Amino acid sequence: MGTSLNLLIMESHTGIADEAARLLEAEGHSVHRCHDAAGRPFPCIGVTETHRCPVDGPLDAAVLVRRGVAPSPTPLEDGVPCALRAGVPVVEAGTDILDPYTDYITTRVGAGESVAEACERAITEAVAPSEQEVEAALVPFLESNGRRPGDCTVRLEPRGDLLRIHLLTNDLTPMLVGQLSVKAVDTVRAMQRTWPSIEVTASQRSTE
Repeated sequence: MGTSLNLLIMESHTGIADEAARLLEAEGHSVHRCHDAAGRPFPCIGVTETHRCPVDGPLDAAVLVRRGVAPSPTPLEDGVPCALRAGVPVVEAGTDILDPYTDYITTRVGAGESVAEACERAITEAVAPSEQEVEAALVPFLESNGRRPGDCTVRLEPRGDLLRIHLLTNDLTPMLVGQLSVKAVDTVRAMQRTWPSIEVTASQRSTE
């Protein structure tokens, strides 16, 4: 993607995510927190200042930085369930040994990989099942018009509060493309993750 991301960053212990946050901000990304600078586990910003809850804003991904082996969630990690419920991909920087989040995170920061790179990868991985779901929803419209399922493929490009739906088609009529566009938007709006703004673009595959 290569553009600025809106990221929620969380930590298992006070201060251990500071370096990651500094690097992300230096790269031009916007970093949000669940807790104030004092590192108090309760209350979170969403309780003290409801209009500032990061999960209610235009998040691209959430980053969890954990220290050592911690088999149980810590109080400062209370934003993880909020991100998961909102359908925001979660990236973890920490060991997978006895990790309570292993089955829930989208990906883990790999060796030699930056946090930003892991976030970009997580965003792509997180929308892959949704792309397949949208493509499946378009099949009846294609088949009823004598076309094959592969005559329209879908790519989703999430960016904060905006989701772009890209339809790549094989010589479909404008009317059918319009029907597919409406169905694609309806399918996305029924998903767990919600986007206030959705745009649809359609382009034909090159015949060369």
